[in-house]
Amino acid sequence: MSNNGPVTEKGKIAQMQPAVKEPKKTEREKLRGMTRMEKVQYIWAYYKMYFIAGIIVLVVSGSLLNHLVLNPPPKTYLNVTFFGEYVFVDAIDILTSDMTEKIVPDPETHVVYAESYHVTDSDPEMSMGIMQKLMANIAVRELDLMITDKQMFDTFAGEELFTPLSEVLGAEFVDANRDIIYRVAPIGYDENNRPFFMEEDDYGIRLADNAYMRELGLDLSGWYIGVVSNSQRPEAVLEGLQLILGE
Repeated sequence: MSNNGPVTEKGKIAQMQPAVKEPKKTEREKLRGMTRMEKVQYIWAYYKMYFIAGIIVLVVSGSLLNHLVLNPPPKTYLNVTFFGEYVFVDAIDILTSDMTEKIVPDPETHVVYAESYHVTDSDPEMSMGIMQKLMANIAVRELDLMITDKQMFDTFAGEELFTPLSEVLGAEFVDANRDIIYRVAPIGYDENNRPFFMEEDDYGIRLADNAYMRELGLDLSGWYIGVVSNSQRPEAVLEGLQLILGE
């Protein structure tokens, strides 16, 4: 037997009224409470396909415009990307100049190009814009080598951004230089955003005490370099790594 009394007209109206929904959070509000690594993972997961589709259109348009220019700028022989909490302005100028001089056959037509991506916890909108640019360059296969800190290296490895070093430098070199090789067991995420361990492999090279970087006056202790998996300049990548490693 029910203990509920008769429903009044006021009660009926209250039952008919829809529940008040909480307003949806803006992207800025979602990102504000995230750490640097969480922002990268969020933007990468939810915006990757949109950018790839848009970039395809931009690439076609950009290619047509590029052919219309009578004096195009030098093309990229090798791209070296820095990703971290601060901008490597001096490092970019020094590195590009020296590498261009030493590995580029014709500096008038090609150069080593470097850029720095600066992501922090303090500016969500800027972080999103920077990640959009990074993903766009990955989509058009403009990145070759990436230098970043351990936390972000692990994150990008989990996104399958890097190629195993044995495929670039050879297994013999990797085995003979274990002291500088960074072996990673990346953490990936399934369609339900549940983490899982991916296959362990040699993806990075430690740049602490690297003689080439020291000669250029660059202190990259705690930083690692990896080969971007969809790089379209394998020969230049090998030349760049050999220069950095003193091979």
